[in-house]
Amino acid sequence: MIFNSIKLSAARKKVAQLVEQQSSKSFPGKPVSLGIIIDSKHEEELTVLLKLKKLLKIADKNFKVFYYNPNKTKPSDLDCCTFNLQDFDSKGGLINKELEEISSQGVDLLITFAAENNTTAHLITAYFDAGLKVGRFQQNLALYDLILQTEEDAELFVEELLKYLKHLTKAHNE
Repeated sequence: MIFNSIKLSAARKKVAQLVEQQSSKSFPGKPVSLGIIIDSKHEEELTVLLKLKKLLKIADKNFKVFYYNPNKTKPSDLDCCTFNLQDFDSKGGLINKELEEISSQGVDLLITFAAENNTTAHLITAYFDAGLKVGRFQQNLALYDLILQTEEDAELFVEELLKYLKHLTKAHNE
């Protein structure tokens, strides 16, 4: 338990360090690849968020779900990459090779729909190379390019995100 507290403290410092170092990947206007980071607390909202794949016409090969669960179990009907605090070393370094490879390849659009205080989800978000990172909480302002304060309402989150993407696509094409 104490070791996890120390690890979480190191993870928070690593998030701040990664945010300072992150380079901006250009957002293409219309996303071709999509990543969704979600935690087990918000598993019910995943069905709504998965609609984005169809609405944005994202190909299967360009779509990935990252599921945080403290014990690393995942829903049986979900094709995803699971992660937890054990995927990071004591200094917040990423030690899971699959996560490291995927996060460095990056995506055009990365959505994090996790609890406000889920340090592990924010840490993987910080590691990700993404054209546009979207989150939900002002507390994590430096981590995201866009924050949609929609509380726990995934339907409203998707609706607002689509509005912003429409404006970004229009601005990119002008």
